[in-house]
Amino acid sequence: MLSEAGFIRVAWDRIAHTVLFAANYSPAEPSYYLGHFWSLAVEEHFYLAWPLAFFLLPRQRLRIAIAVAFATVVWRIVAWKFHLTTEDTARFFGRTDIQLDAIAFGVVLALLLAKERWRARIDAFVMARHAWVIVLLACVACVTVRAGWKSEFSLSAANRLLLPLLIYGTVRSPNWALSRLLELAPLRFVGRISFSLYLWQQLFLVAARSETGAGALSHLQTFPFNIAAAFGCAVLSYYLVERPCIRWGHHLARPRRKDVLTAPMHVPT
Repeated sequence: MLSEAGFIRVAWDRIAHTVLFAANYSPAEPSYYLGHFWSLAVEEHFYLAWPLAFFLLPRQRLRIAIAVAFATVVWRIVAWKFHLTTEDTARFFGRTDIQLDAIAFGVVLALLLAKERWRARIDAFVMARHAWVIVLLACVACVTVRAGWKSEFSLSAANRLLLPLLIYGTVRSPNWALSRLLELAPLRFVGRISFSLYLWQQLFLVAARSETGAGALSHLQTFPFNIAAAFGCAVLSYYLVERPCIRWGHHLARPRRKDVLTAPMHVPT
């Protein structure tokens, strides 16, 4: 609607591909305002594929998750080195087959935690003193060290392996300083509306005005109005759209109780 009203400029084929969760493979004209939907497409592709694998091969799901995670790491390196797919860097790093390990490593951790032996080992580590500092510093190092594309790709994979552990640690070890920080009311609120905030922020947080071609929204794309507008839209979206949809989803997922009519029991005399 904003595009039709002239507030922003977005091609219709780009909108269609975004709605169909194909934004990260779309050949349509790029749009700054829809650029962030590549990550949502990755998530949706996972949500469609993983339950099928979970259902068809329930006893192999841990092996599948491990294979997918490491196969993605290897494929990303090979595809980049030999230019097997695309020369477009932005499109390359947005594709599901390039980014799937970011989710798969989390799945691996979740499946390991379901096994008592592995859960005990992981808990022993995350509950160790200063464990969160070690993992956090390792994650920071993985995204800041620059020593050629080979090391960057390797460190990126290591970071995706460590992040689920860091997230789990904040839940399992509430005494961590990082855990206490994340439990602060303002940060909890931001976390609650984070999905809506992610959807709306691109409309207002503009890095380069030349990329957006916006005119009517220019005032709302200027600090501090852009921050207020992003949070305002996110809050409205969360309470008016997201929460009702969550309640609806819970209602649909609720198990249906079937009234079973049983004949009176005959008690022998």
